[in-house]
Amino acid sequence: MTARCKSQQLGRLFAAVAGVRINTIMIRMFVTRLALLAIILLSGGVTTYGEEKPLTLRDVARMKHDGLSLDKIVEKAAERGVEFEVTPGAAKQLARIGFQADQIDALKQSHGTKKAGAKKAAEKSGAKAEGKVEPIVPGQGLKTTDAQRDAAQEQVARITKLSGANVQPITSQHVTLWAEKKDQANYLPDIKRLEKFLESKCQEPLRSGLDKRSAHIILLKSRYDYERWIRAMFDEMPDTFKMPDTPGGEADLKAAILKWTGYYSHNFIAICMESEDVEWLHRMTAAGFGYMNLVQQIEPRHQDPLATGFANGMESVLMGSPSIMLFSSSYHNENRELGNDARAWLNLVKDRIRTKKVSGVRQLFTMNTTNMVLPHYAEAWTLVGVLMKQPEKFGKLLLELREEKVALKAIETVYGWDEKKLEEQWYKDVLKW
Repeated sequence: MTARCKSQQLGRLFAAVAGVRINTIMIRMFVTRLALLAIILLSGGVTTYGEEKPLTLRDVARMKHDGLSLDKIVEKAAERGVEFEVTPGAAKQLARIGFQADQIDALKQSHGTKKAGAKKAAEKSGAKAEGKVEPIVPGQGLKTTDAQRDAAQEQVARITKLSGANVQPITSQHVTLWAEKKDQANYLPDIKRLEKFLESKCQEPLRSGLDKRSAHIILLKSRYDYERWIRAMFDEMPDTFKMPDTPGGEADLKAAILKWTGYYSHNFIAICMESEDVEWLHRMTAAGFGYMNLVQQIEPRHQDPLATGFANGMESVLMGSPSIMLFSSSYHNENRELGNDARAWLNLVKDRIRTKKVSGVRQLFTMNTTNMVLPHYAEAWTLVGVLMKQPEKFGKLLLELREEKVALKAIETVYGWDEKKLEEQWYKDVLKW
């Protein structure tokens, strides 16, 4: 037999074997699909599987049909539990759709674990609940009423219309962003990322966060637009700026704010984008998001060091390090070079601790944004970071601060730390970072 004949025979043999394999695979796929369809139909029809309840056999089949890997299905079953008992008949059905013996055993162990699975999912999302994860209800922890939130929304809309600024609103779950279309696409993802952080890493009331009716970030493209918006703000709400504790005291606030790069308030943040680099604008947006969150959570009380510390914390979540000094940057701090070093603020506080120049917590809590300078902002940021290491207690602290105006007393009530213990914990944690 010639080499050519042998080659042809081998070719036919390989083709025949391949054909058998292909046909076998196709048959197996067909049988698997039939098994999937049978489970789905016999379990009550094609429906989408629920997000929180224990998995039914139909849910498992549907997940497999939708392309979810078998290991991922087993993982979800471990988290949520399975509603069905893995009887020999159910095990046979699971095997038909591709589950291996060890995976079927894992599903069997997940039977009756509804509470454990739901609790695990709740802790993973930052919510402590029994039985299931509580859904996010934006602003449910705030003290403001629906009428007050509606009024805030209408007020910002009137100011924007009066100013003639070419910005349109777009909403995330908790915030309304007013900006041109291109800027909406660039900055809305930042806001959503910060919202996700609060939902997954924090406890109530921060987990429910802000209500988009009473939390607005306005990005104004030019200095002209910014000045028109600020003038419209003064026309719309002149009495607001007669408050004695307004940053700047008795100064001509209107003239001062018109020169600023941004104005931060309880319900809205107005930012002038002209002549500012992109990174700085992202930082200002993140800090504004954080500032509104903290001040709205503890109203009617005011705690500027905690508010700025939390604002810089949100800036750090987004950018890795803080640079923004709210209000103070408009009075006497323009050294942005410090923000180029990711550890500049942290090293500054460490150095002040080692040289015993750090502000005591009592002194820090007596300050506000009219007399805070760079070291105080850095200290406040690190102090808030220490407090936030215990998310549940930090949430309780915010609630306590609504009633207790002395921050040290509120911290001692919630954390059990007196002034000395608080400072010891603060210094210890910062020097470890």
